[in-house]
Amino acid sequence: MGIPAATTAPVLKSPVLSRLGASVRDHRGRGGNLGTGIVEAFRAAIADGDLKPGEKLENETRLAEALDVSRPTLRQALGVLIHDGVLDARRGIGTFIASSRAPVESGIERMYSASSLIRQAGRRPGTRDFTLRRSKAGPDVAEALELAVGDPVAVIARTRLADDEPLIACFEFLPLAHVPYKAVKAFDGGSLYHFMATQLDLHVAECHTTILAVRPPPDVALRLRVTEALVHSAGPGIVGCSSFSGSSILMPHKHNADRRRHIPKMSFKVQNWP
Repeated sequence: MGIPAATTAPVLKSPVLSRLGASVRDHRGRGGNLGTGIVEAFRAAIADGDLKPGEKLENETRLAEALDVSRPTLRQALGVLIHDGVLDARRGIGTFIASSRAPVESGIERMYSASSLIRQAGRRPGTRDFTLRRSKAGPDVAEALELAVGDPVAVIARTRLADDEPLIACFEFLPLAHVPYKAVKAFDGGSLYHFMATQLDLHVAECHTTILAVRPPPDVALRLRVTEALVHSAGPGIVGCSSFSGSSILMPHKHNADRRRHIPKMSFKVQNWP
């Protein structure tokens, strides 16, 4: 998250705490929920520049006293801010104002390329660890692409970056019965959707997706720079990595929707570290 070391991070100054307290008291005077008042006060202070990325909060007791709220109420409000990425809590160190970089978000009901999502968040897309090879479809890929096991496929592996930081590990499969490998070799690792639309005249018509909570395997952890300690920090079944897998129907631009059953697909597996 780009938080400075605990020994150098400045602690919130008294005038800032006073303004936060005044904002919370004003919210209380208007009959509002105290927890909501705390959340809104922090968000407003960050937007106004009173709170800056990297600044460290007072401990829970002193902060509750400064805001004139109970510790349980404060704890609940801070939990909301931590969940939303406004604050960054480090066990044994403290809680900090998080980086102001926007998260990359999208609803599952719409299909966007990773490059588009990253740009929409005001960040710069990039790619590293890009490989492209021929292979044979295994059982899972064959089922997703409606192929026979062993049919030829192109396997694309890459790590998508947002402002040079790893965001998504992508593993995609294209059936070579429909898409010549020579044409696929022109792909440079950037936006696959853009490449397919402009170079192969193939456009995503619909997508079938499964989302699972998984612990990142070693190769994905390496791509996303997830430390071994972080991978094993949670108990069994706790999300360390989100896996998105499925198949997209690709429709040549000139074809009509009623011909979808005759057009190629691609299979994809995306693993994201929030």
